[in-house]
Amino acid sequence: MRRSGLWGKNSVIIKSANKRHADIRPESKLYRIVPLDRLCRLFEDQRNGLVRPSRWEDPFENLALKSRAIIGGEEGEFSFRDELYAQCWTQHTASDAMWRIYGQSRKEVRIRTNVQKLLSSVEGSPNYEAGQDRVFIGKVQYCSDSDLVKFSKTHFASGFDSDGENVASSLLIKRNAFSHEKEVRLVFWRGRKCSSDLLLYECDPHKLIDQIMLHPMMSAEDAAYLKSQIIEKTKFKGEILRSKLYSLPSGFKFVVGP
Repeated sequence: MRRSGLWGKNSVIIKSANKRHADIRPESKLYRIVPLDRLCRLFEDQRNGLVRPSRWEDPFENLALKSRAIIGGEEGEFSFRDELYAQCWTQHTASDAMWRIYGQSRKEVRIRTNVQKLLSSVEGSPNYEAGQDRVFIGKVQYCSDSDLVKFSKTHFASGFDSDGENVASSLLIKRNAFSHEKEVRLVFWRGRKCSSDLLLYECDPHKLIDQIMLHPMMSAEDAAYLKSQIIEKTKFKGEILRSKLYSLPSGFKFVVGP
């Protein structure tokens, strides 16, 4: 990971080491598919939830937190493993794979925000302690297993950054098998050990979310009904659309003959 510039006083957009792909910017759109009840709870409680990376299923997703480490010549574990929380987003605007993986019941919705809004939702929260807490966001880098092993041996070779960026970027590494996800991760470093696997911070979902997309396999009638239910329960005033992922483009017709 290359060094990044600061976005806010205590927030960082981490730049990727892969020069073939553009870095995310404050205006970059981010997407996340969530169950309908979780969407309603976000607006009702006005709290966004991040999870401890130890809950992630793939052991290669959080190498630094699950692995033993050689620190000063002695084997141990990282002290910050209970201080970090994260949330996963994607840059995919339309993906059959993402809907099939995360939208199996067809009652899930895709929410949209951008990098700036997501970082601001954390830094503007009364739960955020400036000067102690840090927030990072960055694109996941996809690697082979051999590159992951190399990463584990070199990433902290010079020690830890004073601002904690190389700790956060240790969570931005994943196996090539997951490259279809085009993942971006929000990383919240609490600055102290926490007992819960879930971190909830207060935010205004009306400022955070600017669009809600309904499942592409939902009928037009069901989508219209669900849209009315979402508006009633959340008072959301932004766009609510049904995904046209499986719809033919306008004007699509086969022409036979001259």
